[in-house]
Amino acid sequence: MKRHIRIKVKTLLMLTLTAELLVLGGNVIFKKSEYSDASSRLTSLTLKIENQRLTQIFDENDYQIYMLVAIEDGYMLNGNRISTIDASNIYSTYLEYSKRFDLYNEHADYVINVALSQWFSGGATLALEVLDGFSEQNRLDEGQLIKAGMLVALTEYELAIETLKEIQGIGAAELKGQLLSFIDKVIGVSIGEIEPVTTNSKKGKYDQLFNSFVSINKNFKKQEAAKAAAKLSAEDGFDTRTISGRVLINQEPVHGALLYQKTHSGMSSGVFSDTAQYVTDRNGYYQIEDVTDDVSGIGIVISWHLVHDKQKLAEHYAYTTPLKDNTVNFEFYDGVRLGRIDITNDELHYEIEDPSGKSDRAYHIIAKHSNPNYDINAQAHSEQIKNHLSGVISLDMMRLNSRFAFEFSSSMDELKGDRFFEPLYFTDDYIFSVGTHYPNNSNLYVINGFYSDALSTRLFVKGQENLSAGDELLFKGKIEDAIQWYDENRSLHALKVLKALYTKGYLVEKTTEFWQVLGGADAGKAAQYTKALIDEYGQTTELILDLARHLEHNGNFEEATEQYEKLIEMSPENSFYHDKFAWMQIVRGSYMDGVQYFDAHVKEDVRRYWWNNIFVLGNMTEYMSREFAGKVSLIEGVTQFSEFHERIRAGHYDEAMDWLKNQPESDLKTMYELIWKDVFRDNEYVSDYDDFYEYYRETTFAIDDSNVAEVLKAIKLYHNWFN
Repeated sequence: MKRHIRIKVKTLLMLTLTAELLVLGGNVIFKKSEYSDASSRLTSLTLKIENQRLTQIFDENDYQIYMLVAIEDGYMLNGNRISTIDASNIYSTYLEYSKRFDLYNEHADYVINVALSQWFSGGATLALEVLDGFSEQNRLDEGQLIKAGMLVALTEYELAIETLKEIQGIGAAELKGQLLSFIDKVIGVSIGEIEPVTTNSKKGKYDQLFNSFVSINKNFKKQEAAKAAAKLSAEDGFDTRTISGRVLINQEPVHGALLYQKTHSGMSSGVFSDTAQYVTDRNGYYQIEDVTDDVSGIGIVISWHLVHDKQKLAEHYAYTTPLKDNTVNFEFYDGVRLGRIDITNDELHYEIEDPSGKSDRAYHIIAKHSNPNYDINAQAHSEQIKNHLSGVISLDMMRLNSRFAFEFSSSMDELKGDRFFEPLYFTDDYIFSVGTHYPNNSNLYVINGFYSDALSTRLFVKGQENLSAGDELLFKGKIEDAIQWYDENRSLHALKVLKALYTKGYLVEKTTEFWQVLGGADAGKAAQYTKALIDEYGQTTELILDLARHLEHNGNFEEATEQYEKLIEMSPENSFYHDKFAWMQIVRGSYMDGVQYFDAHVKEDVRRYWWNNIFVLGNMTEYMSREFAGKVSLIEGVTQFSEFHERIRAGHYDEAMDWLKNQPESDLKTMYELIWKDVFRDNEYVSDYDDFYEYYRETTFAIDDSNVAEVLKAIKLYHNWFN
């Protein structure tokens, strides 16, 4: 998954004249007000250097004019983006240069780079306005190609055709042909010159920006190959068929949406780039031929620029459109943003604007670093805001809820000091935005801005001015010395660092090219420092949830249950907390109490599906989802394991497993053993989750009884382990 990248500078030349640059860790940002202060020092030499800097940005990173997003879950498929802050600074400098130089006649390539910087931040209108500044006499073919590509991404196909007709140079002929060919396939009408022209001309400096168009053109042509593959699949026993449907956004047809057959997802990577692609017509209709029965669903992809500043209601685990003839309608609104935000006396005053008008939502304010030297995965946020769109939030409470970048990844992570600086810790400018969710339905969520900061606001916050001695030790890699210092000099930040280190680990056991494998995690100590945070600075739902998880991981189920009870008191509508409370009853040996509590308090279909494996162990078919219970009913011989079921229901798990081990080998015995391991993840059976994924799949595939195998596959429906 791509994320916003800040402008990187790798040569000393770029650091000399354009402005006084602040360089930290290989990243470059401009100091506050640097652009306006530097305006009097702008010269032809600084313009040249600025242009070289922008050129290097686009040369050294994967920027694509046609950026694509999976419409179901908002996943970006290609391309990097530039932050709106960087793009705004670039544009401000461009305006200053335009007062001193005839940019369109003397520095056309710089103008094109400025337009690209706006485009890659989501500023389509501004990008096209910059390109439209060229007169008919001074237009460059490169600029017209880029403009046409932008228009195609915005589904302005007729305007794109008119723009391409103005290109006459042989050097642009190949990409011109690629774009015309792409448009021809989308609009379904011959427009004359559609086949890409192959020339012996040298590749242009902007050619890589069109790679997604070229790739999709090739995949459009794979449809004949797909038919041949389908024929082979049919010979291997796969059935093939044709499906059709319609793609709508807010009940309006989507022209130019790309569709593809998904053969795997979830734990595996997507296949958009390697498979035949189909396109919706101007009425939103599509038809996909030669669909084989190993295809799990249909993926739908659209241009990022059409939705980057929108919000969309989504469902967890809805990775794909069902494989059937149907119409799918996606609900979009303008994004949720802060209409007003300011800070007085360390309190944040806010007004939220939500064009959706939904009344069953809750919100929270999110703060992230604007400084590129700190990972944007770090964030601070407020407690849940309900039933009102304006108010006041304590920044101290947001600091208490803030998280490090170090906490947002797997245990195999790089132990670097700069990953332990949470937003609002230092004095700096921060990016504020709004998070949106449905408190009464944890299966629903809102995508607010598709990997875009267009809905965010920048605000200065006063915090700590310098690194503490403990922070310095972290930077130097003296982790154990840092731990000692933080423990002896406790503060909000110090306790949070200690909690994070004992949660994730602080001993480097192995270093690879990309990460470090860490050891030393200690759930007991993580719980100790979480309790200290709550005692010293107050409780929040996040801290209580963290404490419950640490206690659970440490085997202290009774205390963990008490924390989940607190969470239920604070948010009685939150089904996740009820789910975890029910699970605590299961692991404490009260199987029936847990099952009955779950049934009474958790009504979401998806979350109930996650409990099917628990229900199988006790043969509690009446609690299973209807479809899953139907699959279980097809298995023969289940009653022969009634002793196992009874001991599970009584909470005598060890006795149940002892009984199971003494049974003769069978597919049904294997099923119960595998589900037991899946439910309890006991170290005796499973030491690594990723290894267990492979073990579960291999065991399932080795089972001869198809009904048993189908149940095991159905248990992992929302994990997508078998898609």
